[in-house]
Amino acid sequence: MMRKVVHIITKLEFGGAQTSTLYTVEKLAEKDYRVFLFTSPGYLSKRAEKLHQVSLKYFPFCREINPFWDIITFFLLFKELKKIKPDIVHTHSSKAGILGRWAAYLSGVPLIYHTVHGFPFHSFQSLFLRSFYSFLERITAKITTRLIAITQEDIKKGLNAGIGESQKYILIRDGIEFGRFEKVKIEREGKKKELGIKEGKVVGTVACFKPQKNLKDFVKMATLLKIPNTAFVMVGDGELRKALELEIKRGGLEERFYLLGWREDIEEVMRIFDVFVLTSLWEGLPKSLLEAFALGIPAVAYGVDGIKEMIKNGENGFLIPPKDVHLLAERVRKLLVEENLRRKMGEKAKRITNREEFDIKNMIEKIELLYMAGKG
Repeated sequence: MMRKVVHIITKLEFGGAQTSTLYTVEKLAEKDYRVFLFTSPGYLSKRAEKLHQVSLKYFPFCREINPFWDIITFFLLFKELKKIKPDIVHTHSSKAGILGRWAAYLSGVPLIYHTVHGFPFHSFQSLFLRSFYSFLERITAKITTRLIAITQEDIKKGLNAGIGESQKYILIRDGIEFGRFEKVKIEREGKKKELGIKEGKVVGTVACFKPQKNLKDFVKMATLLKIPNTAFVMVGDGELRKALELEIKRGGLEERFYLLGWREDIEEVMRIFDVFVLTSLWEGLPKSLLEAFALGIPAVAYGVDGIKEMIKNGENGFLIPPKDVHLLAERVRKLLVEENLRRKMGEKAKRITNREEFDIKNMIEKIELLYMAGKG
């Protein structure tokens, strides 16, 4: 008899949690599972709608606290779960994680899992919000069968906040398909020409344009970087696009800044980067950083959360204290100017430690084993 499993994630925007969830439901549907995906529409909706073996249903999730829509969404989830009677509910992201787990618990779902793609509380919030989100995670952990962390940092952070006990956590890294990036064979200058990039060196990032990614610091770094013949590339889009365009204009960088939107050929676009930059103020395990490493691109990033488990400072990249834009620019400059250092760091980035842990196939195998083990 096929087991029914429901995955719930807040929104199908382009992000690591979303792409991993789509990969997971697709692979589970090819095995002995009847798979459902509950979410709200976003950039990845078309990709999700092509997964014909997965039953997709949209709900009115909203990211911010909204009592009216949160209550409606909760009751819609509860009603749907009561109807289909799944064996497993597996939630992702903060809002879906809280509403989905309580709806599952109250509708009698026997096994409830939650993947922590970074906790919703962080040092850049008010004390009230940090305390409130932490409280919600603590009480919801009590009704959760297992908490799946993608970084050791999140296990430490959760335990320090009193969220669950150590035996409730299991480390299952998020991952990428390394082969997809390592097999890229493009002519770099040809790709630059295709994208309209005239400059010789390229500093790039891949991120959703939202507050977490803190992309204004990327623009500030670019204004401080007085190196001629250097292009700055952002792959992504989102709510802060207009604000970023204004910052770029203020910095007088319109001629050297390229906002490419979301790309399906991401492995080819990233191949033109000389240096990868990540300015996130909080993170889980950023896939874009893994992708840069798979392509042999050294990284400069703010040293927060799971990023600290991936970048070995001075070896495969540089870790910077959050918001230190001057040091960020200095380290990027160093990599651009010192070609030999950039090459050596890129080679070390490609040989990431414990690489098998970050392979997305390994992630699926571990999730399956967890499902089979139940509470064990």
